[in-house]
Amino acid sequence: MSQRILLSLHNPGEYFDPTGRGTQPVIVLDGWLSSKARFGRSTLLIPAEALKAVKCFTFSPSEPGSWRCSDLAADFEINFFSESQWTARERTLERLATVSRLTESRCHELFPMTALLEFGGQAVFYHYLTSGPRGLLFSAVRRDAAETSAATHETLAGLIQESAAIVLDAHQCFNHTGWFSKWEPEIEMERKYTLKGDRADIWKLSRKLYRAIADGAYPRYIPEFLDEYQVWDFENYMFELFSGAQSDGYISFIAQADGRMTAKYKRFQADAERRYEDLQVNLELSLDALDAYVRSRFPNHSARRFPAFRRKKIDIKLESLETGNVYGIYFDMCRPQDDPASSLCQCEVEYMRSRILGPIHQVEDEYAEVCAMAKQYLLDERVDFDEGFYSKLSFMRDRVAAVGAGV
Repeated sequence: MSQRILLSLHNPGEYFDPTGRGTQPVIVLDGWLSSKARFGRSTLLIPAEALKAVKCFTFSPSEPGSWRCSDLAADFEINFFSESQWTARERTLERLATVSRLTESRCHELFPMTALLEFGGQAVFYHYLTSGPRGLLFSAVRRDAAETSAATHETLAGLIQESAAIVLDAHQCFNHTGWFSKWEPEIEMERKYTLKGDRADIWKLSRKLYRAIADGAYPRYIPEFLDEYQVWDFENYMFELFSGAQSDGYISFIAQADGRMTAKYKRFQADAERRYEDLQVNLELSLDALDAYVRSRFPNHSARRFPAFRRKKIDIKLESLETGNVYGIYFDMCRPQDDPASSLCQCEVEYMRSRILGPIHQVEDEYAEVCAMAKQYLLDERVDFDEGFYSKLSFMRDRVAAVGAGV
């Protein structure tokens, strides 16, 4: 066992009552997290088979002292996605009913809502966000200096009451995807590693890197909860935009499965790490209407349409346990439809968003750290690359120029 934890159990229906009457824990568990658990100053992830409950404190207002302490000394399963987790959870709740002297039906109503960990000189109070096959995810509500004496079940119960206003103010965050915000929302920050030589095996590279992140090779980071690995395969239709004689970036279109269109506009005069980005989805556009749409949307620009290219992209998302910031490491290959032998293969690193119940911070420092991680990974895999900001617009420009020159 590696980290002591205090975990409050509530009836969720009572806990989320707008009156706040359910904030008093029914039970507080005092126990230990195994090394399978992952935690930092912003995020706590409790996977299956990671919690050992030593003591059980049952709130009993009719008895002196209000709390009744019982020895539990049992593996405590709170996850429920696999059959084995569900079975273990049922046994856990039966054991809890015996020890707490509550009915089994009452114990089956209970679910962990808050947690308290002391480490690094701080006491971090977390609130439950969501569940998934990887476990239960909590996000930090507040951090206080750790007291000389260890926290108790009453410490956690007090923090729940003291933080009720903060939690209520952040309740919009407790919705699926609602917990995300973004630093500089209209800015894309991205670094590119252009892979050279024969086409790299982006499947192999992505799987191996994902496995390393999931296995804890980068201790500050975990795969982004519920959105950790994605595969894309689509045609891209790109127009370069000109403001006078100067390039002003591009707009590209991706056909959706429902017949509508996604449009991505990126404004920049030269390849750079930071670019303005605007994304619009569900546009009622057909392929033969793209030219007219570009003229209508950018009446003060001229445009050049490039040949379509097909893009195969594999996304690995990782989030920081310390800040809740989420970053992407993408492997992709772009092949013009009229010349598939000509390809652009890149590894890209991008800041995506932040999962945090408070101010966003340390984006640039962590972004530099993730870039260094990706770069070192490519070096370790003996992949030859150029580091920089070489864009798909530059690739299409260079290819058109080469074709025009007869290369």
